[in-house]
Amino acid sequence: MSDHDALLALALVGATRGTLPTPGPDPLGQATAQITRPDAEGTLLARAALHALAHAAGRLPDPASDSLPTPAPAETLPEVPERAARHLPLVIGTPHLSEWLTLCAQAGWRVPPARLPELLDHASNDGRLRPLLTPVLGERGRWLARFNPAWAFTPPPPARTPGPTPPRPAARPCGAACGNATRTPPATSCAST
Repeated sequence: MSDHDALLALALVGATRGTLPTPGPDPLGQATAQITRPDAEGTLLARAALHALAHAAGRLPDPASDSLPTPAPAETLPEVPERAARHLPLVIGTPHLSEWLTLCAQAGWRVPPARLPELLDHASNDGRLRPLLTPVLGERGRWLARFNPAWAFTPPPPARTPGPTPPRPAARPCGAACGNATRTPPATSCAST
């Protein structure tokens, strides 16, 4: 049983009916062991909050002796426009997520960085989403995935060779995910006409 499961089990029966579980030897367990409150309920809630935060962050805490990770590489894909991004929270956890990811990949967009941990978690639990998510992760998504073993399905960033950048198409339909609007490059946007 993981530390998180043990904390959840104690919360279900009540902190007064059991004893706080002994944290594990891993870095998260070591950080958990340092959290104490005057009462068992407060300690239980604070430790559970740490576990929830570590899960939401997408990685476990580093041991104190580790050096900082290298920053994520610069993004090469544009982020999905707001008109399409606003639909993402509505389709996460539904069959429409596959279509949304496919349309973003066809348009050459990457997903918003704030949604990366949630999407990587969904893809780690649903193998059908993995090939759809991979092209829209962007550099930061591939960088983030290396910190969580559950996200090991993501390929490493491709090797870069210097060369000319291929031209971008004039406009692409982005489909139902953004109201059948078309994506227009900045050079031909309404503001420049």
